Amino acid sequence: MTVEVSIPVFGVYDLTTTLEYYEHILGFANPWKYGDPPGYAGISSGGNHLHFSLHAPDKLVQNAWHWLRVEDVRASHEFHKAKGANIVEPLADRPWGVASYTVLDPNGIHLVFAGTPEAHRTEEPPIHDLQFEIRVPTREEWIAIFDADHYQRHACTIASATTGVVGHYQNQPIATALVMLDEPGWLSVWNVEVVERLRGRRIGTQMMQFLINHLRESHPGAFVYLFTMKQGFYERLGFSASRCELLKL
Repeated sequence: MTVEVSIPVFGVYDLTTTLEYYEHILGFANPWKYGDPPGYAGISSGGNHLHFSLHAPDKLVQNAWHWLRVEDVRASHEFHKAKGANIVEPLADRPWGVASYTVLDPNGIHLVFAGTPEAHRTEEPPIHDLQFEIRVPTREEWIAIFDADHYQRHACTIASATTGVVGHYQNQPIATALVMLDEPGWLSVWNVEVVERLRGRRIGTQMMQFLINHLRESHPGAFVYLFTMKQGFYERLGFSASRCELLKL
């Protein structure tokens, strides 16, 4: 047997209160309800889902726990503190190899948010001395960022691009992305990449924010979508929470 998806279903006393807490305090997205009147609901983050089932308060499971691994546990902790989440166990490195903290939701559910412990972090400082240009990268730039074989495989995609963005650092091409105009009002972003030696230094964040700002001016009101396995990264830029990410400009 192979489990493809696992979704917890929590008993809650009030669906509206629960969804509002998870969306506005904890930062989840895409809330929904089912039934008339609603008796079931759900919400998601980064392609992962939580479901809720309506129960009388005296029928709720006591002392329920759920463990969630997040991309940046320190940023998540600061976000939850600022939103006033009920943090009942502070952020700390644990003996079992993670950093974690615990939030108690309005239904008595313990949510453990976990990530890389401080001792294991190897993060380099962000690079800010970058230059970005709105244009399709040249063949030479693409090869410098990817490689020659990658250029041959994607030459037709590059030629079809409406525009793009190219990032330089110390006069060297180090990042790029392509933009396609699929139809009026609909754009897609392809091949977002930063050279391997400089990943993790906020270059992709700066490049995508530069590109989004440009697209907001050039295509106001348009929708931008992309396919990604890094939902958390793009959610921070305003995209929706799914593998096919969507942003309205």
